[in-house]
Amino acid sequence: MLLICAYELCLSLINSQNLTYLINFQLLKLNNQLLYLGYITITAHFIDRCWNYQKRIISFTPIPNHKGLTIGKKVEEVLKEWGTRNVSTITVDNASSNDVVVGYLKKRLKIKNGLLGEGDHFHMRCVAHILNLVVMDGLKDQDMPIVSICNAVRFVRSSPQRALKFKECIEM
Repeated sequence: MLLICAYELCLSLINSQNLTYLINFQLLKLNNQLLYLGYITITAHFIDRCWNYQKRIISFTPIPNHKGLTIGKKVEEVLKEWGTRNVSTITVDNASSNDVVVGYLKKRLKIKNGLLGEGDHFHMRCVAHILNLVVMDGLKDQDMPIVSICNAVRFVRSSPQRALKFKECIEM
């Protein structure tokens, strides 16, 4: 009952504003040999009439696969369910399926006159994801020294005698 009331309150807040939203989503995939579980979390970001930044998770739902068209249709369904008509941007990571999602949503929102401008800036790439890719690429060259240090730490910590000997060496 409490969850339904919170949903209705959130829905009334979003629908009463008649604002433009920034949408982002994250995909979670849990794989084991017997079962595939995929989930999508969709978050709406907006500035309310009092100029306060708001963000609401508007969906956390299972998704059968990570294909762009499937994701695009699910996001469209959620936007329709929430009565969200105007979307300024969508922020996603660099997965190739997300290009399909963005193309699909841009076309569907353009038909409904729900894009800001012509949708030139509709697709925003996630800066955190891009930064992570850059750092991981840079760390590839450093991988061997880091692995060696981790192995040395494991070796010292693997027995109390080694840890004691290591402490003695440090204190000299």
